[in-house]
Amino acid sequence: MPLNNSSNIIVSAGNVPESGESMDSLFVPKIDHVGKQTYSAPDLLVSNPKQTVIGSFTSIGRRVRIGHGTHPQHYLSTSPYLYLDRLGYKTAKTPSHNEWEVLAPVYIGSDVWIGDDVLIKNGVTVGHGAIIGAKSVVTKDVPPYAIVCGIPAKVLRYRFSPDIIKKLLKLKWWTLPHAKIKQIPYDDIAKAIRVIERFRVK
Repeated sequence: MPLNNSSNIIVSAGNVPESGESMDSLFVPKIDHVGKQTYSAPDLLVSNPKQTVIGSFTSIGRRVRIGHGTHPQHYLSTSPYLYLDRLGYKTAKTPSHNEWEVLAPVYIGSDVWIGDDVLIKNGVTVGHGAIIGAKSVVTKDVPPYAIVCGIPAKVLRYRFSPDIIKKLLKLKWWTLPHAKIKQIPYDDIAKAIRVIERFRVK
């Protein structure tokens, strides 16, 4: 399911380089809906680039796969040659099941860090501020600011206390103008929250 308040995910519209353009060896993911200052390695694979959403200030490592193909388990064969029209193998008399090509989009929040060699299954939502450890297979939604790892990925801990996470989700610092974001004392979470709160009051 989509992230709550997904309208706060800023879609690329001139605030980042064109999709695939290098940012000093960093690349903007080649998808339709990507936020500002988000980057990936050039070998990122996204199975549904038209509908998948990635927020702002998200960092994606090498050989990451977001979404994947799927096959029926209860048919005679899992091979798509038997049920997909476009492959030209099946006859007109046998039933078509082209719905297997429809892949649920993935929703990735802002300030997410995805390590190398991660696979995220179709339809998963990764909450704002989450961290996914290298070589993890993400089969379920990841809570905001959770640190997950493993096959399948499980929550190891959270980046901050529940109170701080609640404040950060309310403040959504990544939606501020660039000039204000650059003033945030990012290396001191308590001071950072106070500064963002002042920005939000103004």
